[in-house]
Amino acid sequence: MMRVGGGRSQTGQPEDNERSTPTAVSTPNVPRVWVSPRAHQHTLAQAASVEIIRNLDLIRICMSVGLYLELQKA
Repeated sequence: MMRVGGGRSQTGQPEDNERSTPTAVSTPNVPRVWVSPRAHQHTLAQAASVEIIRNLDLIRICMSVGLYLELQKA
């Protein structure tokens, strides 16, 4: 079933005019998932915030150990 302007056939597979590049080797039609750049940035921001929280926890532990050692000297 061909539609004007691309689209998907009734089986959900990309039609011939939607495939990006012709290949010599036949590959199975894997549905492409479009991820918005904003969603990707959100994921990176979440990963960065988790890393910052880990670093702050590490700094807090180091400061606690340092304070403990200073109090032991006194």
